[in-house]
Amino acid sequence: MSLSETNAPYAVWRELVKAADAFLAKSPWEILNEETIFGVLDPESGQTLYCTILGLLGEVYGMAVYPGPEGWRSYLRMKDPEYQNVEPHFYLCSLLISFENKKELSKQDHRLLKNIRRSYRGGNWPQFRSYRSGYKEDLPEQEERFRMTLALQGATVMTEWERSGMAPQAGPG
Repeated sequence: MSLSETNAPYAVWRELVKAADAFLAKSPWEILNEETIFGVLDPESGQTLYCTILGLLGEVYGMAVYPGPEGWRSYLRMKDPEYQNVEPHFYLCSLLISFENKKELSKQDHRLLKNIRRSYRGGNWPQFRSYRSGYKEDLPEQEERFRMTLALQGATVMTEWERSGMAPQAGPG
């Protein structure tokens, strides 16, 4: 079932938006950047959600999540010069959480936030997108929303660790 359908379970959306609000409050782009990639384990699938924070350049604030091996491959392809002239929708497998101005949101985004009784000011309106190889971007499906929530919670903890100087360091090689 696609989340663009009207019978989407709003409880899952509420949890996702709550996690996005907590993430936004920590402003992780102040200390983490797109070159910092970290993993969050999805306990249901056993897959790693590879996460990177967006916002260092001040253009887009949020987080990109690359789920599992397919997501990791698409992240690597984005960095590969051989793929620079290939449209990302042909290979991209990612979830995107961004914070936008109200005018940048679609009617679906507005309806979703209205249905869960959330309103924001300025450029802090959360927007959630799923990018699947070969498909047009869309609202995330239920499983993807769970993964986004996990990733946002993990990123919030990672930001707290970074700020306190307690962040885990990458292992050798």
